Amino acid sequence: MLLRKIVISVIAFAVGSIANIYLNISSLNSDIKRQAYYTEISPEEVENNLDEEKSNKIVAALKTFAKIFLNNFIVGILLSIVGFLTGGVLSVVYLIFNGFFITNSIMLALITGNPTAEIISLLIYHAPFEIVALIWLSVIGLGGFSFYRKILKSDYIDKLQIKTSLRQLLYPNLLLLFAATVETLSGYFQNMI
Repeated sequence: MLLRKIVISVIAFAVGSIANIYLNISSLNSDIKRQAYYTEISPEEVENNLDEEKSNKIVAALKTFAKIFLNNFIVGILLSIVGFLTGGVLSVVYLIFNGFFITNSIMLALITGNPTAEIISLLIYHAPFEIVALIWLSVIGLGGFSFYRKILKSDYIDKLQIKTSLRQLLYPNLLLLFAATVETLSGYFQNMI
């Protein structure tokens, strides 16, 4: 059952990524630099962050860490708790969108001329931890489906499953904390070079 939830989570993430590639493949042959793309941070925020880094890089790095971790923590809550309450539906939907937007950010970086090595260096250290943590949290969210199915079949609430699911939140959130730390440090040191 656990393997099935992991496979569903990975497939949902991959569907979003493939959908993005499919939707953008035709625009790769045209002048893409003028085309607007979704990014998680607006150009104004990037400029503000750059100004802050010039004045106080450590404070800017701490703010960046807090923003990254808080964003990932909220995503984790959506995938796990809200996903559990919706019987796993929200977990699958959010993974599809997350895969779509991560792929979109990578494609935007490639299209605008960023070197592939730079893109890889920004992602390789933290992305595996972040993706594993998000899939782990979505597995908790997908547990809501079997929880509701048990209720419908036998008219009882499995309190042990709820306690176990809440306890399982600790490890993926520690992974998110680690990923946010690595992402912040890699960006901090890359800006120093």
